[in-house]
Amino acid sequence: MAPESLLVAVAVAAACFFTLPLLRKRRTLIDGGVRFRVLPGPPGIPILGNLLSLGTLPHQALRKLAEVYGPVMGIKIGLVQVVIVSSFADAQKLLRAFVNRPSSNSSVYLAYGRKGVVFSDYGNIWRESRNLCLVHMLSIRKVETFRNVRKGEIHRLLRSLKKAEEEDPKAVDLSEAAASTIIAIACRTFFGEEYGNESAIYIRRSEKLCCWPGYSTSTTTSPSRIPRLEWTPATNEGRQKGLRWPLRGGHRQVDTITAGLDTSATTVEWMMSELLRHPRVMRKVQQELEEVVGMDRVVEEEDLPKLPYLEMVIKESMRLHPVIPLIPREAREYCVANGIQFEKGTQVFVNIWAMGRDPNEWVNPEAFYPERFEAGSGGGAGDRDSLESGSLAFGAGNRSCPGMLMALTTVRIIVTQLVHCFDWELCGELDMSERFGLNLARAKNLLVVPTYRLPPGS
Repeated sequence: MAPESLLVAVAVAAACFFTLPLLRKRRTLIDGGVRFRVLPGPPGIPILGNLLSLGTLPHQALRKLAEVYGPVMGIKIGLVQVVIVSSFADAQKLLRAFVNRPSSNSSVYLAYGRKGVVFSDYGNIWRESRNLCLVHMLSIRKVETFRNVRKGEIHRLLRSLKKAEEEDPKAVDLSEAAASTIIAIACRTFFGEEYGNESAIYIRRSEKLCCWPGYSTSTTTSPSRIPRLEWTPATNEGRQKGLRWPLRGGHRQVDTITAGLDTSATTVEWMMSELLRHPRVMRKVQQELEEVVGMDRVVEEEDLPKLPYLEMVIKESMRLHPVIPLIPREAREYCVANGIQFEKGTQVFVNIWAMGRDPNEWVNPEAFYPERFEAGSGGGAGDRDSLESGSLAFGAGNRSCPGMLMALTTVRIIVTQLVHCFDWELCGELDMSERFGLNLARAKNLLVVPTYRLPPGS
């Protein structure tokens, strides 16, 4: 290349290097004379953006990035601009401003073309599906109506655990036992009959499918974020597996039901894991149950409002282990919210896993300390409207989970029965590692040895 041509090339490159950022900054900051916030964020690479920085546990990776770039930062996942929120104040504004959930291949395949409550866009279909669920399936009256269903299935669980202890006192898989019970409750509640192992197989296949490389219900790792990768081997494999819900009809409600099954079972897993890790808390819950219920009978649902310490344990467990660690939202059109410009299609992820461990919000955030939720305890659990830690796990705003009442009722009664009726012993060291997939579950199933603690015949 001639020296003159080389000099021109260097000059053009230098001009682009210094001019384009200024133009980008001007376009970003100035719109009708209004100044907007410039979002900090890590540098990415072409095509992939910051995808490789997320790893297998993206909620943890994003928390580390937020410690460097701040509680509101911008990253790119493939070619999609994503805003990551890790603070309560910003989450409260943005969760109410954005009502759409991002689309992904997995949501299309698993939720019948995104026609259900969970994944459909904000509009008439979503309103119709949500109203149908709230009025006919998940209202307070309906939840109360099916109390005997929950009672029957939970008593069956207790009998099976007691029988296993008497016949062969060895470790039981509490993860599988809790999941099977919750699936049985849901099938009898919504469909009037049990579907045995068929429905359990559906849930387990869904979990495995969403943990395969390149395929996840979370839009953070969906192949549709990267051009030309919509049809990956994992996606085709998922189709070849013939993943089908064993029940016919009602596709608009199936995504809500399956989401509630898995999240409730995972919540029970994490709560029991934390109680096993902290014998002091376990013993305090048992003492409360002994005072309110006594040792001559099992717990009934009418006893639950009389157990304030149990409520603290539930909130503390959800603070540390939200089953949906990243709440996704998407801008339907250009807008300005919280001083930030959002182009149409911009995605927002609220990292509630990081928010539950924010030292600016919580005293000693990594500790499992239910007493922080006591009134006047000073543990950092002040009033945060509907975004307080105990309810943020179910979202906020119009897209909050419609099944919160049923899920919490089921979780409460299962955990109280397990703690009240049995003493528990770990099999070796307790592994608290996580697996990111359909939800944030334990990486390994919870194996424990139960010992029945109530008098015979109770």
